[in-house]
Amino acid sequence: MPLAAAQDLRAYNLQTASVARTGADLLRLLTAGFTAKAPSIEPIHAQLSAKWAGEPAAGKLIRAALVLCADHELNASTFTVRCVASTRATPYGAVMAGLAALQGPRHGGQTARVAALFDEVAAADSPEAAVAARMRRGERLPGFGHILYPDGDPRCQLLRRLLTTALGSNPELAMAVELAAAATENTGLQPNVDFSLVMLQRSLNLPETAPMGIFAIGRCAGWIAHAQEQYAHPELIRPRARYVGEQPQLARD
Repeated sequence: MPLAAAQDLRAYNLQTASVARTGADLLRLLTAGFTAKAPSIEPIHAQLSAKWAGEPAAGKLIRAALVLCADHELNASTFTVRCVASTRATPYGAVMAGLAALQGPRHGGQTARVAALFDEVAAADSPEAAVAARMRRGERLPGFGHILYPDGDPRCQLLRRLLTTALGSNPELAMAVELAAAATENTGLQPNVDFSLVMLQRSLNLPETAPMGIFAIGRCAGWIAHAQEQYAHPELIRPRARYVGEQPQLARD
């Protein structure tokens, strides 16, 4: 992306239509990075499906997951994008900042931790046994719980319904459903979007990079929309901070 940014002078035009053009280029470039192919104007879900070669239903399911990942209020990466856009950095700079935030293990990087949990379940006697082992070690279950959705993440619920409708009986999907049931029964926590992306990847036999790829590409579309809005406002995002620690003691003569 830094190399592409250096060659794209039109990216410095921050008018809405120009940002949309640059955003489309960024989406194609990001997709190319996950498919190891040259950027293409083909629909993104079709490019990913063709490269990852999952089930016949993969294209539509990947498209649904991309849409579900596109926007989610001012999460850490989106707020980062808006802060960078408020400085009038180009969309390349804003998206690269968003990607830096997204890869953190408490954000999009959570999908790698969920994948590790799925591996534990596959090696255990049952999903219940894997959940019990984690709980006895005092370890949290990645992919469960969301501060905004105590009753369940609607993105995960929808993707699960779509997978069930498209695939019917599928061993990997069945294992994910059993894992979710065991975790919820013992912790009270519902699966979230990170869980659903790994569930999609395992059910469709996609590569290990697919959950982060879908998250990053889908969210990039939302980042561009947020950047467009931010460029339309002249204000620089500049939160204030109030010191609440101990007051320093002044030296006396």
